[in-house]
Order: sequence, then structure tokens, then C-alpha cells
Amino acid sequence: MVAVGLRGWSILAQHRLKLGATAVSSEGPLPWRGQLDTIWRSRSLVMFIVFGAIWGFAYNCLGPFYPVFMYKQLGLSVASVCLLIILNTLAAAVSMPAWGRLLDRFGNKSVMAFAILLWQAQFLIWLFLDRGNAWLLYGLWTWNGFTWAGFTLALFNMLLKLIPPEAKTIAIAVNTAVTSVVTAVAPILSGAAITLALEHGVDAMKVYHYAFVLQIAPALLSCLVLLRVQEPKASPLSAVFGAMRNIRTLGGMLGLTFITNYVFVKPSRRTPR
Repeated sequence: MVAVGLRGWSILAQHRLKLGATAVSSEGPLPWRGQLDTIWRSRSLVMFIVFGAIWGFAYNCLGPFYPVFMYKQLGLSVASVCLLIILNTLAAAVSMPAWGRLLDRFGNKSVMAFAILLWQAQFLIWLFLDRGNAWLLYGLWTWNGFTWAGFTLALFNMLLKLIPPEAKTIAIAVNTAVTSVVTAVAPILSGAAITLALEHGVDAMKVYHYAFVLQIAPALLSCLVLLRVQEPKASPLSAVFGAMRNIRTLGGMLGLTFITNYVFVKPSRRTPR
């Protein structure tokens, strides 16, 4: 009931939002062919859509198989997997202010690329997971939530920044259509590859281990494509690495999220009475 009430309140609040001045001229919206031409001329947006497609493939090719691996190969219970999801969600929620500060300081592109690198680093550990060290998943899923938050926050900001005002709706539609098709095909292809390997007698544990590592390749490729997107007033990727050197920040990435908030979020200045 509380969730339903909050959802209803959010809809009412959204309805009361005042729209800003539109950038479209008073002559009316462009025809759909003209909007598509506008999108094609926006090279950064096209490159960003390509990035989204590659990343969607990398992210979703093994998405449905993580639970299968944890249940069948690692022997985790439903309660354990639910706890992993809770840790993932909490890490994402608490770390949002930290990522927001980084986005304001260094721009969306560099922070997003940095989040991808951190995100993919964890899969090197998935290569060695078995029933004896399955407890490592608690730290890995916390790390996953932390990096996912930064990536997602930058993703939407970047998309809104690149969309041409005169073709907003169709630009979002094209981006969603392209990425959705690739996202839908990815688990089908990876599922067929995993099934083929298992049918040829390859050990199931090795199949999943190799799959987790191989999916890093398209993720890193998407990162290279992302770095070619032109974002106004963006800092280089190396600057973000410099900002993360502080040992307290590294502690935040390992799960001490209250330290992360202390590092990145400044207290509001109180005006004298």
C-alpha cells in the first residue's frame, strides 16, 4: 500500500512539472524525414547509439545466466540471491550522490567510461568462483551496484545532452529501437553458444567462467566507441582516475558507502541568521 501510494504521488508530482521553453520554432515540428536527417547529421548522437548497442549486447548476453550459474553451479539458495540483490540496490542508491558530484566535475563521458572499467574488472574474479569461495559474491554484487549507479546516471544525462531539440521524440525512439533489438538478440546467441558447449561435453563450470571473461571484450569495445563521442566541457578520462586515488574513496567502492558520501558530498552552507 505504501508503494502504491508513493507511486501515485510521483505521478501527480510529474504531472505538475512545468515544461521549459521548447527550442522548436513556431513553424511547427519537422517532418519525420527531416528529423531523421537531423539525427544522422549529429555524429555524436549516432556514435552514442552505436555505443549503446554494443554495450547492450555486452550487458545482456549473459544477464539471464547469472542466476542459473549461482543456483546450479554455486549452489546458492533463493534467500542468498535475494540478499545479493539487496546489497546491489543499496550500494547503487547510497553511491548516487558521489557519482553525481563526479559527473558535475568531469562530465558524463569520462565518468561513464571509468564506471565501465570498474564494472568489468569484477569479472576477472568471476573466472575463479566456485562453491568454496561463493562468499565473494557479496562483495562483487556490492561493487556491481556501485558501478552500475555511476554508469546509469551518466547514461541518461549523456543521452539528454546529445538529443537535438528539434527531434527529441524520434531520437529517443531510434536509440531505444536499435539498443532493444541488440539487447534482445544477445541472450539468444549466448544461450545457444552455452548450450552447444555443454552438449559437446565441456564442463559447465568452465563454460560459465570463460563466458564471464569473454563478455568483457564487447564491453571494452563499447568503452572505446564512447570515448569518440564529443561531449561539451568534458574532462579527459585520466582526470577521473586522479580524482579516485584517495584511499577513502577506494574504501567507499569496497562497500563503505558512508565514507563515499563524506568524500564527495559537501555539507550545505548555513546562512547566518
